[in-house]
Amino acid sequence: MHAIGIVNLKVNYMEELVLKINEKEFITNYNKNNSSAIVVNGTPYNVELLRRLSDKTFVFTVNQKLCRIELDFNQPGMGFVTIDGLAFEIEITDETKKLLQTYINNSEKTDLTSAKIVKAPMPGMIIKLLVIEGQTISKDDKLLIIESMKMENIIKSPISGTIGRIYISESNPVEKDARLVEIVP
Repeated sequence: MHAIGIVNLKVNYMEELVLKINEKEFITNYNKNNSSAIVVNGTPYNVELLRRLSDKTFVFTVNQKLCRIELDFNQPGMGFVTIDGLAFEIEITDETKKLLQTYINNSEKTDLTSAKIVKAPMPGMIIKLLVIEGQTISKDDKLLIIESMKMENIIKSPISGTIGRIYISESNPVEKDARLVEIVP
């Protein structure tokens, strides 16, 4: 695609989404009238659906490269994408929601006197608790393992502190946003 085409595509884009994959953000633009033209972090891609294998499995070409993609979005904005056998957890939001979340996160950081409640980022089953009440932890220490959609996810501490209360136990299911662990800074 030549430079003039890229400029024209950017002018015509109607939607801008922020995709978060493995903690890395990708700004994605696409035209509602021409969904085959997609721009990710400024790089244009031509996407064409070749075949629908099931409700969740598709065969696409991306810039003329064949890809088998499985999509599993069981809740709005969160899901899993498997591309040629490699699975990724993906969070989809827009710029407004991203700015609001940044504001909320910054507000939480300024109040260091109150406890931080770690919540479940997705529904799943608690596989393993890695901390006990009263334990001193550092930021990014592993707190627990939650299994969701046959994938094990490690939940880490967002702050340093002491484990206050543990709200869950192993082998129990949790819903999205359920309280997991309280951390006192």
